[in-house]
Amino acid sequence: MRVKRISESGMGRGAMAWRMGSKTHPSSRRGVVYIMALIGMILLVGFSLTLVRGSMRDYQKADNSVDILEARHCAESGVSYVGYILRHTPVTDDDLSTVMDNIYDSFRKTCAVASKDGDVVTMGAMSLGGVGTVSATIAKVDDSTGRLTVTGQYNSVSRTISVDFHIVPGGKDLFNHGVILGGALDAGSNGDILSANGIDGEASVLSTALSIPMVFVLGPGTIIDGDLMSYNPDGLYSIKSGTEIYGVTGEDAEMHITFGLDPVSLPRPDTTFLVPFTTAVYSGDGNENDGVFTNLRIPSGTTVTFSNVEIRGVMYIEAGCNVTFQSCKINGVVATEDPGVGQTGDNTITIKQECEFMGLSGLDNVNDGVDYSELQAAAEGASLLAPGFFVEMQGCAEASFPKTLVAETFLMNGNPLLRVRGSIFALGEEKFTLLGTTCNIVIDRKGLEDFIPPGFVLPPVVEIKKKTYKEH
Repeated sequence: MRVKRISESGMGRGAMAWRMGSKTHPSSRRGVVYIMALIGMILLVGFSLTLVRGSMRDYQKADNSVDILEARHCAESGVSYVGYILRHTPVTDDDLSTVMDNIYDSFRKTCAVASKDGDVVTMGAMSLGGVGTVSATIAKVDDSTGRLTVTGQYNSVSRTISVDFHIVPGGKDLFNHGVILGGALDAGSNGDILSANGIDGEASVLSTALSIPMVFVLGPGTIIDGDLMSYNPDGLYSIKSGTEIYGVTGEDAEMHITFGLDPVSLPRPDTTFLVPFTTAVYSGDGNENDGVFTNLRIPSGTTVTFSNVEIRGVMYIEAGCNVTFQSCKINGVVATEDPGVGQTGDNTITIKQECEFMGLSGLDNVNDGVDYSELQAAAEGASLLAPGFFVEMQGCAEASFPKTLVAETFLMNGNPLLRVRGSIFALGEEKFTLLGTTCNIVIDRKGLEDFIPPGFVLPPVVEIKKKTYKEH
Protein backbone atom coordinates (compact mmCIF):
# COMPACT_ATOMS: atom_id res chain seq x y z
CA MET A 1 0.00 0.00 0.00
CA ARG A 2 1.43 3.32 -0.90
CA VAL A 3 1.06 6.26 1.36
CA LYS A 4 1.22 9.67 -0.05
CA ARG A 5 3.45 11.98 2.02
CA ILE A 6 2.42 15.50 2.19
CA SER A 7 5.21 17.76 3.00
CA GLU A 8 4.90 20.89 5.06
CA SER A 9 5.84 22.83 2.00
CA GLY A 10 2.96 21.28 0.28
CA MET A 11 0.35 22.64 2.63
CA GLY A 12 -2.01 25.20 1.41
CA ARG A 13 -1.67 28.78 2.33
CA GLY A 14 -4.88 28.61 4.35
CA ALA A 15 -3.54 25.89 6.60
CA MET A 16 -0.33 27.76 7.18
CA ALA A 17 -2.24 30.87 8.02
CA TRP A 18 -4.33 28.94 10.59
CA ARG A 19 -1.24 27.60 12.37
CA MET A 20 0.40 30.99 12.52
CA GLY A 21 -2.80 32.64 13.83
CA SER A 22 -3.18 30.16 16.75
CA LYS A 23 -0.10 31.51 18.57
CA THR A 24 -0.67 34.35 21.32
CA HIS A 25 1.78 37.16 21.58
CA PRO A 26 3.65 37.28 25.02
CA SER A 27 2.84 40.93 25.64
CA SER A 28 -0.85 40.15 25.36
CA ARG A 29 -0.63 37.46 28.07
CA ARG A 30 1.17 39.86 30.42
CA GLY A 31 -1.59 42.44 30.01
CA VAL A 32 -4.25 39.98 31.07
CA VAL A 33 -2.27 39.06 34.18
CA TYR A 34 -1.84 42.72 35.10
CA ILE A 35 -5.55 43.34 34.80
CA MET A 36 -6.41 40.31 36.93
CA ALA A 37 -3.87 41.35 39.58
CA LEU A 38 -5.26 44.88 39.63
CA ILE A 39 -8.79 43.58 40.13
CA GLY A 40 -7.58 41.32 42.97
CA MET A 41 -5.72 44.18 44.60
CA ILE A 42 -8.80 46.39 44.43
CA LEU A 43 -10.91 43.65 46.02
CA LEU A 44 -8.29 43.08 48.72
CA VAL A 45 -8.05 46.80 49.51
CA GLY A 46 -11.82 47.05 49.68
CA PHE A 47 -12.03 44.06 51.97
CA SER A 48 -9.27 45.49 54.17
CA LEU A 49 -11.03 48.82 54.39
CA THR A 50 -14.19 47.03 55.41
CA LEU A 51 -12.30 45.19 58.13
CA VAL A 52 -10.70 48.41 59.35
CA ARG A 53 -14.04 50.19 59.48
CA GLY A 54 -15.58 47.26 61.38
CA SER A 55 -12.67 47.16 63.79
CA MET A 56 -12.94 50.89 64.38
CA ARG A 57 -16.66 50.55 65.06
CA ASP A 58 -15.98 47.69 67.50
CA TYR A 59 -13.25 49.70 69.18
CA GLN A 60 -15.56 52.69 69.45
CA LYS A 61 -18.26 50.49 70.94
CA ALA A 62 -15.78 49.04 73.44
CA ASP A 63 -14.49 52.50 74.27
CA ASN A 64 -18.06 53.73 74.81
CA SER A 65 -18.78 50.70 76.98
CA VAL A 66 -15.77 51.55 79.13
CA ASP A 67 -16.94 55.15 79.44
CA ILE A 68 -20.45 54.04 80.37
CA LEU A 69 -19.09 51.62 82.97
CA GLU A 70 -16.75 54.24 84.43
CA ALA A 71 -19.55 56.81 84.55
CA ARG A 72 -21.74 54.33 86.41
CA HIS A 73 -18.90 53.64 88.84
CA CYS A 74 -18.55 57.37 89.42
CA ALA A 75 -22.27 57.64 90.16
CA GLU A 76 -22.16 54.66 92.53
CA SER A 77 -19.16 56.16 94.31
CA GLY A 78 -21.11 59.39 94.66
CA VAL A 79 -24.08 57.54 96.18
CA SER A 80 -21.78 55.88 98.71
CA TYR A 81 -20.03 59.15 99.55
CA VAL A 82 -23.14 61.31 99.87
CA GLY A 83 -24.97 58.46 101.61
CA TYR A 84 -22.23 58.42 104.23
CA ILE A 85 -22.68 62.17 104.74
CA LEU A 86 -26.44 61.70 105.08
CA ARG A 87 -26.12 58.93 107.65
CA HIS A 88 -23.75 61.04 109.75
CA THR A 89 -25.65 64.31 109.43
CA PRO A 90 -26.91 65.52 112.84
CA VAL A 91 -30.67 65.05 113.09
CA THR A 92 -32.34 67.06 115.84
CA ASP A 93 -35.94 66.11 115.07
CA ASP A 94 -38.05 64.37 112.47
CA ASP A 95 -38.67 67.57 110.48
CA LEU A 96 -37.19 66.95 107.04
CA SER A 97 -36.76 70.68 106.36
CA THR A 98 -34.50 70.97 109.41
CA VAL A 99 -32.58 67.95 108.20
CA MET A 100 -32.06 69.61 104.82
CA ASP A 101 -30.45 72.58 106.61
CA ASN A 102 -28.14 70.20 108.46
CA ILE A 103 -27.29 68.37 105.24
CA TYR A 104 -26.39 71.70 103.61
CA ASP A 105 -24.09 72.50 106.54
CA SER A 106 -22.47 69.07 106.21
CA PHE A 107 -21.98 69.60 102.47
CA ARG A 108 -20.33 72.97 103.03
CA LYS A 109 -17.82 71.34 105.38
CA THR A 110 -16.98 68.42 103.10
CA CYS A 111 -17.53 69.62 99.52
CA ALA A 112 -15.90 72.33 97.44
CA VAL A 113 -19.18 73.65 96.03
CA ALA A 114 -22.55 73.48 97.76
CA SER A 115 -25.73 75.53 97.45
CA LYS A 116 -29.27 75.49 98.78
CA ASP A 117 -32.44 76.73 97.15
CA GLY A 118 -35.52 76.11 99.29
CA ASP A 119 -35.73 72.37 99.95
CA VAL A 120 -33.12 71.48 97.31
CA VAL A 121 -29.46 71.10 98.25
CA THR A 122 -26.89 70.84 95.46
CA MET A 123 -23.36 69.52 95.54
CA GLY A 124 -21.32 70.80 92.63
CA ALA A 125 -19.12 68.62 90.44
CA MET A 126 -16.33 67.04 92.45
CA SER A 127 -13.35 65.24 90.95
CA LEU A 128 -12.82 61.58 91.79
CA GLY A 129 -9.05 61.42 91.65
CA GLY A 130 -8.86 62.44 88.01
CA VAL A 131 -10.94 59.50 86.73
CA GLY A 132 -14.25 61.34 86.55
CA THR A 133 -16.55 63.69 88.41
CA VAL A 134 -19.66 63.39 90.52
CA SER A 135 -22.40 65.87 91.37
CA ALA A 136 -25.52 65.47 93.49
CA THR A 137 -28.82 67.05 94.44
CA ILE A 138 -30.93 66.31 97.50
CA ALA A 139 -34.57 67.29 97.30
CA LYS A 140 -37.57 66.97 99.58
CA VAL A 141 -40.16 64.61 98.08
CA ASP A 142 -42.75 64.95 100.84
CA ASP A 143 -42.86 65.63 104.58
CA SER A 144 -41.20 62.32 105.42
CA THR A 145 -39.09 61.45 102.35
CA GLY A 146 -36.11 62.98 100.59
CA ARG A 147 -34.42 61.94 97.36
CA LEU A 148 -30.73 61.79 96.56
CA THR A 149 -29.86 62.09 92.86
CA VAL A 150 -26.23 61.55 91.86
CA THR A 151 -24.70 62.00 88.40
CA GLY A 152 -21.36 60.46 87.50
CA GLN A 153 -19.43 61.87 84.53
CA TYR A 154 -16.59 60.15 82.66
CA ASN A 155 -15.30 61.81 79.47
CA SER A 156 -18.48 62.76 77.61
CA VAL A 157 -20.64 60.03 79.14
CA SER A 158 -22.84 60.51 82.21
CA ARG A 159 -24.95 58.16 84.31
CA THR A 160 -27.49 59.09 87.00
CA ILE A 161 -28.66 57.15 90.05
CA SER A 162 -31.38 58.13 92.51
CA VAL A 163 -32.35 56.72 95.89
CA ASP A 164 -34.79 57.91 98.57
CA PHE A 165 -34.15 58.39 102.29
CA HIS A 166 -36.22 59.04 105.40
CA ILE A 167 -35.81 59.69 109.13
CA VAL A 168 -36.05 56.75 111.53
CA PRO A 169 -35.11 56.08 115.16
CA GLY A 170 -31.41 55.25 115.20
CA GLY A 171 -29.72 52.32 116.87
CA LYS A 172 -32.59 49.85 116.62
CA ASP A 173 -30.14 47.05 115.83
CA LEU A 174 -28.57 47.53 119.26
CA PHE A 175 -31.57 45.86 120.84
CA ASN A 176 -31.21 42.68 118.80
CA HIS A 177 -28.18 41.47 120.77
CA GLY A 178 -28.14 39.50 123.99
CA VAL A 179 -25.58 41.64 125.82
CA ILE A 180 -24.83 45.26 124.90
CA LEU A 181 -21.80 46.85 126.54
CA GLY A 182 -20.44 50.35 126.78
CA GLY A 183 -17.12 48.82 127.85
CA ALA A 184 -15.26 45.52 127.70
CA LEU A 185 -16.17 41.92 128.57
CA ASP A 186 -14.07 40.00 131.10
CA ALA A 187 -15.51 36.50 131.28
CA GLY A 188 -12.84 35.05 133.58
CA SER A 189 -12.97 31.26 133.86
CA ASN A 190 -16.19 29.37 133.11
CA GLY A 191 -18.17 32.57 132.65
CA ASP A 192 -20.87 31.55 130.22
CA ILE A 193 -23.36 33.55 128.17
CA LEU A 194 -25.85 31.01 126.88
CA SER A 195 -28.73 31.03 124.42
CA ALA A 196 -32.03 29.70 125.75
CA ASN A 197 -33.45 28.86 122.32
CA GLY A 198 -30.46 28.55 119.99
CA ILE A 199 -31.63 31.56 117.95
CA ASP A 200 -29.00 33.40 115.89
CA GLY A 201 -27.87 36.52 117.74
CA GLU A 202 -29.78 35.62 120.91
CA ALA A 203 -26.61 35.44 123.01
CA SER A 204 -24.39 37.70 120.90
CA VAL A 205 -22.26 40.32 122.67
CA LEU A 206 -21.76 43.83 121.29
CA SER A 207 -19.23 46.30 122.70
CA THR A 208 -19.79 49.93 121.67
CA ALA A 209 -16.53 51.17 123.24
CA LEU A 210 -14.13 52.85 120.82
CA SER A 211 -11.26 53.75 123.15
CA ILE A 212 -10.76 50.48 125.06
CA PRO A 213 -8.01 48.39 123.41
CA MET A 214 -8.62 45.01 125.09
CA VAL A 215 -12.29 44.44 124.36
CA PHE A 216 -12.83 40.73 125.02
CA VAL A 217 -11.06 38.58 127.64
CA LEU A 218 -12.29 34.99 127.75
CA GLY A 219 -10.82 32.52 130.23
CA PRO A 220 -10.49 28.73 129.82
CA GLY A 221 -13.81 26.93 129.67
CA THR A 222 -15.82 30.03 128.76
CA ILE A 223 -18.82 29.43 126.51
CA ILE A 224 -20.42 32.22 124.45
CA ASP A 225 -23.42 31.07 122.40
CA GLY A 226 -23.13 33.95 119.93
CA ASP A 227 -20.79 36.24 118.07
CA LEU A 228 -18.55 38.82 119.75
CA MET A 229 -18.70 42.21 118.00
CA SER A 230 -17.06 45.56 118.64
CA TYR A 231 -17.18 49.06 117.19
CA ASN A 232 -13.46 49.50 117.86
CA PRO A 233 -11.59 48.88 114.58
CA ASP A 234 -8.32 48.40 116.50
CA GLY A 235 -9.81 46.25 119.26
CA LEU A 236 -7.98 43.27 120.75
CA TYR A 237 -9.09 40.02 122.35
CA SER A 238 -7.61 37.31 124.53
CA ILE A 239 -9.01 33.79 124.57
CA LYS A 240 -7.66 30.73 126.36
CA SER A 241 -7.72 27.09 125.34
CA GLY A 242 -11.10 25.49 125.62
CA THR A 243 -12.98 28.72 124.97
CA GLU A 244 -16.09 28.06 122.89
CA ILE A 245 -17.72 30.74 120.73
CA TYR A 246 -20.85 29.98 118.77
CA GLY A 247 -20.31 26.25 119.21
CA VAL A 248 -16.71 26.06 117.96
CA THR A 249 -13.25 26.34 119.50
CA GLY A 250 -9.70 27.27 118.50
CA GLU A 251 -9.20 29.18 115.26
CA ASP A 252 -12.81 28.55 114.27
CA ALA A 253 -13.93 30.38 117.41
CA GLU A 254 -11.82 33.40 116.47
CA MET A 255 -13.79 33.67 113.22
CA HIS A 256 -16.78 34.73 115.33
CA ILE A 257 -15.02 37.85 116.71
CA THR A 258 -15.57 40.99 114.63
CA PHE A 259 -14.15 44.49 115.04
CA GLY A 260 -14.84 47.78 113.30
CA LEU A 261 -18.64 47.79 113.03
CA ASP A 262 -20.24 51.10 112.06
CA PRO A 263 -20.71 52.82 115.45
CA VAL A 264 -24.05 53.91 116.87
CA SER A 265 -24.39 55.85 120.13
CA LEU A 266 -25.53 53.73 123.04
CA PRO A 267 -28.62 55.48 124.43
CA ARG A 268 -29.32 55.85 128.15
CA PRO A 269 -32.86 55.22 129.37
CA ASP A 270 -34.82 58.07 130.91
CA THR A 271 -36.47 56.65 134.05
CA THR A 272 -38.13 59.83 135.29
CA PHE A 273 -41.44 58.77 133.73
CA LEU A 274 -41.77 56.29 136.62
CA VAL A 275 -41.52 58.87 139.43
CA PRO A 276 -45.22 59.87 139.31
CA PHE A 277 -46.21 56.27 140.01
CA THR A 278 -44.54 56.28 143.44
CA THR A 279 -46.92 56.88 146.35
CA ALA A 280 -44.68 56.30 149.39
CA VAL A 281 -41.20 57.32 150.54
CA TYR A 282 -38.95 54.94 152.44
CA SER A 283 -38.09 56.09 155.97
CA GLY A 284 -36.99 52.87 157.72
CA ASP A 285 -33.84 51.96 159.61
CA GLY A 286 -32.12 50.26 156.67
CA ASN A 287 -32.97 46.63 157.53
CA GLU A 288 -36.25 45.32 156.19
CA ASN A 289 -37.22 41.70 156.84
CA ASP A 290 -40.48 40.35 155.40
CA GLY A 291 -43.36 42.59 154.47
CA VAL A 292 -44.70 44.20 151.29
CA PHE A 293 -43.64 47.54 149.80
CA THR A 294 -45.82 49.17 147.14
CA ASN A 295 -44.85 51.96 144.74
CA LEU A 296 -41.94 52.98 146.96
CA ARG A 297 -39.38 55.74 146.43
CA ILE A 298 -35.97 55.39 148.10
CA PRO A 299 -34.61 58.87 148.92
CA SER A 300 -31.03 59.88 148.20
CA GLY A 301 -28.48 58.93 150.86
CA THR A 302 -30.25 55.70 151.88
CA THR A 303 -28.49 52.41 152.52
CA VAL A 304 -30.98 49.58 152.99
CA THR A 305 -31.23 45.79 152.79
CA PHE A 306 -34.51 44.12 151.83
CA SER A 307 -34.71 40.47 152.93
CA ASN A 308 -37.60 38.12 152.13
CA VAL A 309 -39.84 41.00 151.08
CA GLU A 310 -42.20 41.58 148.18
CA ILE A 311 -41.95 44.70 146.07
CA ARG A 312 -45.11 45.66 144.19
CA GLY A 313 -45.51 48.22 141.43
CA VAL A 314 -42.45 50.44 141.10
CA MET A 315 -39.47 50.94 143.38
CA TYR A 316 -37.68 54.14 142.38
CA ILE A 317 -34.19 54.54 143.84
CA GLU A 318 -32.77 58.05 143.83
CA ALA A 319 -29.10 58.74 143.13
CA GLY A 320 -26.75 58.28 146.08
CA CYS A 321 -28.27 55.04 147.43
CA ASN A 322 -26.95 51.56 148.21
CA VAL A 323 -29.70 48.94 148.08
CA THR A 324 -29.43 45.19 148.68
CA PHE A 325 -32.04 42.57 147.72
CA GLN A 326 -31.85 39.19 149.42
CA SER A 327 -34.37 36.45 148.63
CA CYS A 328 -36.91 38.98 147.39
CA LYS A 329 -39.82 38.86 145.00
CA ILE A 330 -40.38 41.90 142.79
CA ASN A 331 -43.80 42.10 141.14
CA GLY A 332 -43.09 45.21 139.12
CA VAL A 333 -40.06 47.23 138.10
CA VAL A 334 -37.02 48.57 139.93
CA ALA A 335 -35.67 51.82 138.49
CA THR A 336 -33.04 54.35 139.48
CA GLU A 337 -32.38 58.00 139.03
CA ASP A 338 -29.44 58.38 136.66
CA PRO A 339 -26.52 60.02 138.52
CA GLY A 340 -24.53 60.26 135.29
CA VAL A 341 -21.46 58.56 133.90
CA GLY A 342 -18.70 57.44 136.28
CA GLN A 343 -20.69 57.77 139.52
CA THR A 344 -21.11 54.10 140.46
CA GLY A 345 -19.10 54.40 143.71
CA ASP A 346 -22.07 55.79 145.66
CA ASN A 347 -24.80 54.13 143.62
CA THR A 348 -25.05 50.36 144.01
CA ILE A 349 -27.55 47.52 143.85
CA THR A 350 -26.57 44.13 145.29
CA ILE A 351 -28.48 40.90 144.67
CA LYS A 352 -27.95 38.00 147.10
CA GLN A 353 -29.37 34.50 147.14
CA GLU A 354 -32.45 33.90 145.02
CA CYS A 355 -34.38 36.95 143.87
CA GLU A 356 -37.28 36.70 141.47
CA PHE A 357 -38.04 39.69 139.31
CA MET A 358 -41.51 39.00 137.91
CA GLY A 359 -41.82 42.23 135.99
CA LEU A 360 -45.08 44.07 135.59
CA SER A 361 -46.90 40.92 134.50
CA GLY A 362 -46.46 39.69 138.07
CA LEU A 363 -49.06 42.27 139.11
CA ASP A 364 -51.80 40.45 137.21
CA ASN A 365 -52.35 38.12 140.17
CA VAL A 366 -52.02 40.79 142.86
CA ASN A 367 -55.32 41.81 144.51
CA ASP A 368 -54.49 44.61 146.93
CA GLY A 369 -56.88 47.27 145.69
CA VAL A 370 -54.22 49.23 143.83
CA ASP A 371 -54.73 49.98 140.14
CA TYR A 372 -51.49 49.12 138.34
CA SER A 373 -52.88 49.32 134.81
CA GLU A 374 -51.33 52.69 133.91
CA LEU A 375 -47.93 51.61 135.22
CA GLN A 376 -48.15 48.36 133.28
CA ALA A 377 -48.98 50.23 130.09
CA ALA A 378 -46.17 52.78 130.57
CA ALA A 379 -43.35 50.43 131.58
CA GLU A 380 -44.17 47.13 129.90
CA GLY A 381 -40.98 45.28 129.07
CA ALA A 382 -38.89 46.65 131.96
CA SER A 383 -37.71 44.78 135.04
CA LEU A 384 -34.54 46.60 136.19
CA LEU A 385 -33.67 50.02 134.79
CA ALA A 386 -30.61 51.20 136.72
CA PRO A 387 -28.58 53.67 134.65
CA GLY A 388 -25.60 55.00 136.59
CA PHE A 389 -25.71 52.18 139.19
CA PHE A 390 -23.25 49.36 139.81
CA VAL A 391 -25.15 46.05 140.01
CA GLU A 392 -23.51 43.03 141.65
CA MET A 393 -24.70 39.45 142.04
CA GLN A 394 -22.94 37.76 144.97
CA GLY A 395 -22.35 34.17 146.04
CA CYS A 396 -24.88 31.66 144.73
CA ALA A 397 -27.38 34.32 143.86
CA GLU A 398 -30.09 33.47 141.38
CA ALA A 399 -32.17 36.06 139.60
CA SER A 400 -34.69 35.95 136.80
CA PHE A 401 -35.59 39.05 134.84
CA PRO A 402 -38.63 38.82 132.56
CA LYS A 403 -37.52 41.63 130.24
CA THR A 404 -34.75 44.21 129.86
CA LEU A 405 -31.97 44.48 132.43
CA VAL A 406 -30.07 47.80 132.48
CA ALA A 407 -27.24 49.04 134.70
CA GLU A 408 -24.11 51.15 134.41
CA THR A 409 -21.99 48.07 134.95
CA PHE A 410 -22.34 44.50 136.24
CA LEU A 411 -20.25 42.18 138.37
CA MET A 412 -21.17 38.52 138.81
CA ASN A 413 -19.13 37.20 141.71
CA GLY A 414 -19.19 33.61 142.98
CA ASN A 415 -21.53 31.10 141.36
CA PRO A 416 -24.52 33.18 140.31
CA LEU A 417 -27.15 32.29 137.73
CA LEU A 418 -28.85 35.07 135.81
CA ARG A 419 -31.81 34.43 133.53
CA VAL A 420 -32.96 37.29 131.33
CA ARG A 421 -36.03 37.32 129.12
CA GLY A 422 -34.67 40.08 126.94
CA SER A 423 -31.31 41.87 126.72
CA ILE A 424 -28.68 43.06 129.19
CA PHE A 425 -27.39 46.63 128.87
CA ALA A 426 -24.19 47.68 130.66
CA LEU A 427 -23.97 51.36 129.74
CA GLY A 428 -20.63 52.37 131.27
CA GLU A 429 -17.06 51.85 130.12
CA GLU A 430 -16.26 49.73 133.17
CA LYS A 431 -15.76 46.02 132.51
CA PHE A 432 -18.70 43.66 132.46
CA THR A 433 -17.13 41.04 134.71
CA LEU A 434 -17.91 37.38 135.36
CA LEU A 435 -15.91 35.98 138.30
CA GLY A 436 -16.04 32.70 140.20
CA THR A 437 -16.04 29.06 139.20
CA THR A 438 -19.38 29.12 137.36
CA CYS A 439 -21.11 32.32 136.30
CA ASN A 440 -23.98 31.61 133.98
CA ILE A 441 -26.11 34.06 132.06
CA VAL A 442 -29.00 32.62 130.06
CA ILE A 443 -30.50 34.90 127.42
CA ASP A 444 -34.01 34.31 126.10
CA ARG A 445 -34.97 36.69 123.29
CA LYS A 446 -37.52 34.60 121.45
CA GLY A 447 -40.17 36.85 119.92
CA LEU A 448 -38.40 40.06 120.99
CA GLU A 449 -36.81 41.07 117.68
CA ASP A 450 -36.69 44.89 117.35
CA PHE A 451 -38.23 45.29 120.80
CA ILE A 452 -37.28 48.67 122.30
CA PRO A 453 -37.53 48.75 126.11
CA PRO A 454 -39.41 51.56 127.86
CA GLY A 455 -37.39 54.62 128.79
CA PHE A 456 -35.09 54.38 125.80
CA VAL A 457 -35.39 57.31 123.42
CA LEU A 458 -33.57 56.58 120.20
CA PRO A 459 -32.01 59.54 118.39
CA PRO A 460 -33.42 60.13 114.89
CA VAL A 461 -31.09 59.32 112.02
CA VAL A 462 -31.23 59.41 108.24
CA GLU A 463 -31.74 55.99 106.67
CA ILE A 464 -31.29 55.17 102.97
CA LYS A 465 -34.25 53.27 101.50
CA LYS A 466 -32.28 50.68 99.52
CA LYS A 467 -35.31 49.36 97.65
CA THR A 468 -35.78 52.74 95.94
CA TYR A 469 -32.38 52.54 94.18
CA LYS A 470 -32.87 53.40 90.50
CA GLU A 471 -30.57 53.94 87.52
CA HIS A 472 -31.67 56.53 84.97
